Amino acid sequence: MIRTRTQSSLWLTVAAVAWVLFVTPGILAQEKQSTGLLEDKTQQKISLPSIPMTGPALEGPIDPEKYVVGPSDIIGVNIWTIPPLSFVLTVTPEGTLIVPTVGEIQISGLKLADAKEKVLREIRKKYLIGNSTVTLLDMRDIIVTITGNVRRPGRYKMNTTQRVDRLIQDANQVVKPTQVMAPGQNLEKEENPGYNAATASKRAIVLRRRDGTTRRVDIQEFFATKNEKWDPFLLGGDEVFVPTAGDTKNIFAVYGAVNAPGRFEFVPGDSVLGAIDLAYGFTSRANLDSIQLVRFDGASNIIRRIKIKAQGLHPGSPWNFPLEPGDRILVREKFDQREDYRVFVQGEVRFPGIYPISKYGTRLSQVVDEAGGFTEFASLQSAEFIRNSVDVDEGQFNRLLRQRGDITPEDNNYVSVEGDLPVRKNDVNVDFERLFADHDSTQDILLQNGDMIVIPSARRTVHVFGQVITPGN
Repeated sequence: MIRTRTQSSLWLTVAAVAWVLFVTPGILAQEKQSTGLLEDKTQQKISLPSIPMTGPALEGPIDPEKYVVGPSDIIGVNIWTIPPLSFVLTVTPEGTLIVPTVGEIQISGLKLADAKEKVLREIRKKYLIGNSTVTLLDMRDIIVTITGNVRRPGRYKMNTTQRVDRLIQDANQVVKPTQVMAPGQNLEKEENPGYNAATASKRAIVLRRRDGTTRRVDIQEFFATKNEKWDPFLLGGDEVFVPTAGDTKNIFAVYGAVNAPGRFEFVPGDSVLGAIDLAYGFTSRANLDSIQLVRFDGASNIIRRIKIKAQGLHPGSPWNFPLEPGDRILVREKFDQREDYRVFVQGEVRFPGIYPISKYGTRLSQVVDEAGGFTEFASLQSAEFIRNSVDVDEGQFNRLLRQRGDITPEDNNYVSVEGDLPVRKNDVNVDFERLFADHDSTQDILLQNGDMIVIPSARRTVHVFGQVITPGN
């Protein structure tokens, strides 16, 4: 068989295409597998470990200068070399951090800022180039003990981001078998039969650390001043004792122009300035030149009155007297008569409503002028001026006035309404015609808070099938 050149070329083309279709998928698969392995290795080198995001709610960012590192804290170490190295590490029970390729570093008991710097120094000895970072990822749980005047004394599992007041709160919760337990609570803790919330101290709580040091915890002072020394963060092994505050004789009081007046538990070291802090400071109306400390003897007789000027009141000031049980501090207010003095204008004036007045300086004509004057239908002859002589229910009084206009004297309800109205008002003799028509200033009385001016309409109304009909409308 004789093949032409064209036929040979065609066969070669078909064979080439077949070879490509058969071989290329295998090559691509190998390349893809090779590339995938390379990507996996690369990804393995630079991938960062997942960071745990569990733990209690925080008041704010952790302060590295205050947080103390301890066993079970989770620390993240990143060494930015090529390839980068990242580790999620746990502080060991012995208080060390074991950093791969670097070694074991003792950090327990250090402030977080100091612990981070110590770890970075050790990393720099191994890795001379590249930056490194050390980060606290999660805080440890601790075991603390609480005793004294609390509902359920015992040992509690807490967190290093929680303060003494939270431990006391957990120890005083009422726990029922059907309730879900909060962190740190234990149904096995028996309720203290001597617990009395009313007498539990809030200002003389004792905190004893594992190293034997003790300090006073003052929950009220902490919330008033936000000074952390009065309510510190808990540490493992802490022991908290809540004493009984004692009777009502062991108190002092702050009254007058302070933001939270009241009585407070007395503790040694209390002073005038500290008492003002506990009362959340002065109000804007406080008269800072008129503060008085009153001191009593054992028979409740006043033995001393001390006038204090707040301008000179500071921790080292001679005015910052130390307090004694039973002392009373009075902060007077500035003289101010600004109140919501107002009168009510109803009926045939252009702008009925409520109008502000001064305490003793606004006259009747001024308010009528502010209300736009009378309308053309105003009946000055029937106008009324009502001064409240008793506690008036304004809504009830207005209802009676409206009801009065909707019933006739022949109706039995009219007698009831007419008898009820005088109880709720005190008529003042004002002749509106003499004042506004004849300009008799003797009728222009001074208004008082709550006065009511009622200007009825001269338009005659009739009642048809219970409906009020005004002719001309």
